Amino acid sequence: MKKLIDKMKKINILTIIYGVILCAIILYMLFCTDMLKKVYSDDVIKLSKEWALIDNGETAHVDVDKLDASEYDGEALLRAVLPTDPDLISDKDLCFWSDNAKFKVCIDGTLVYSFDYGENLTGKGYGRKYHVVKLSSLDAGKSIDITLDTVFEDRSGGRVGGFCLANGMNYIREVSSRLFPACFLSVIVIFFGLMMLAVYIWIPDKRALPYDIAMLGITTLLGGLWCLSQSGMMQLITGKSIGFRMIEYFFMELVIYPLTCFVNSVTILKRKIYPKIATYVMVFIISFQLLMRYVFDTDMHRVLIYTYITYIIIFVLIVVMLIDNEIYCRKNEISVNLKYFYSGGVLFIVGSIIDIFIYYMDNPITQNGTFMRVGLCTWVIAMLLQFLIWWAGEHVIIEKERAMQKKLFGYSFKDSLTGIGNRRALDDFEKTKLDRTKPFGYIMCDINSLKHTNDTKGHEEGDHLITDVVTCLKDVFGPENVFRIGGDEFVAYVLDTSREEIKRQVEYANELIEQKGHSASIGSVYCDDRSMSLGDIKKQADALMYAAKKNYYQGREDRRDRKNG
Repeated sequence: MKKLIDKMKKINILTIIYGVILCAIILYMLFCTDMLKKVYSDDVIKLSKEWALIDNGETAHVDVDKLDASEYDGEALLRAVLPTDPDLISDKDLCFWSDNAKFKVCIDGTLVYSFDYGENLTGKGYGRKYHVVKLSSLDAGKSIDITLDTVFEDRSGGRVGGFCLANGMNYIREVSSRLFPACFLSVIVIFFGLMMLAVYIWIPDKRALPYDIAMLGITTLLGGLWCLSQSGMMQLITGKSIGFRMIEYFFMELVIYPLTCFVNSVTILKRKIYPKIATYVMVFIISFQLLMRYVFDTDMHRVLIYTYITYIIIFVLIVVMLIDNEIYCRKNEISVNLKYFYSGGVLFIVGSIIDIFIYYMDNPITQNGTFMRVGLCTWVIAMLLQFLIWWAGEHVIIEKERAMQKKLFGYSFKDSLTGIGNRRALDDFEKTKLDRTKPFGYIMCDINSLKHTNDTKGHEEGDHLITDVVTCLKDVFGPENVFRIGGDEFVAYVLDTSREEIKRQVEYANELIEQKGHSASIGSVYCDDRSMSLGDIKKQADALMYAAKKNYYQGREDRRDRKNG
């Protein structure tokens, strides 16, 4: 608790105020507005259990949501009676959905609506379609007959259901509320897929990626689009079915190759044979579907079992890849590092099993694979988390390398003892920072008696002498303008100055050096004439410095006259 309080204290007070305001607005929006209220519920009258099946003159009550035309040789006659109260019918429509069925709707024997869909790439089936049949108050108490027929030649399938009396817009809202969770999760998956593709395009060095994020992005994007189509939301909103039906039949097959490539990229043992096998399986199943459709004129829904077998084959292939990788890593004592992949994969499998169980134990029409989508989102988030951990680690390494390079770069331009610029830094200064159009001063300095100090007191004491003199030079001329060009020789520049100012600064430098108990010979040149070359300026300063040193050593042994210098 104390650690939490300490962390809270470190947070900016303005950030805390902003967070409180944001949370308050969100909570108010959720619980004090119509955000979570079904404002349309009172306007919807359910009719799914008000129907009777007429078969060979006999009438039997049925739950139309669970009725399948295939149970009656692909045809069924359904009848219901509208409420007798005209107010209940006024401004209402007969709303329902159909699956792979063609039908006619009659009110008291008068045809008011019919629906039939033509063939498409996937066959005669069209999947889910939503319908709105206009009613009037005059239809109160009348009977509705629906002649139902399957679209398939083998007389399988053919369903209608979800009957209700509602305003068309309210019906869309009511159905949307049920489809929204599955649709929302599907959109999240699509977003993650697009984000991963964008990251792949943005990163310049693709070889540095921890795994094939492009293939993961394609897998996630196709899987998300498949989930979105399966949710039924797009069919409800757009009124279109065939395009989304093709997504349902082909996109999962198209996932096979990128998924296998991605899994192969996360393993240590990367065998080229696995993507090849995945490609052969994908091409085979798509070719088989098209062959059955156009050569044998078989609707694709009849060969779905073979598609499911393909999924099992791919699942087994991925398991084999992972086991193969585990064996290789254990044999070579290599860390597998696939905990995020396994954790997300297990949740995806568990969610899929739950949805399959619900599908067969409850009404399959009302289930949208929500748990499978939650598992898929979790798996994608787990892989994104692993990528972010890698990226953060790589970022830290890159920053460390940059800091080291900067440090090494600094070493190449700085004197290791004093920290001021060396000869390379001096050359760079003269090329990039020295403005010859303005007057400047050039100063050369040589420490007196440095060799004597090294010989009599040791080199450590000599280093102290050098650093003391450098400190004085930096205090007078500025650390960025002082350079060490030899063991006891230094150069300093004074920019945009006057002759008097240079003279004053040289005198001050000598005064500071003497206060520390040391001595140095300094020669300075003031230059306001561009006709004078930098070489000549340096020679003149060196000569003046030598003259000062000769004056210092007058009566002493001049070290410059000694062979050992």
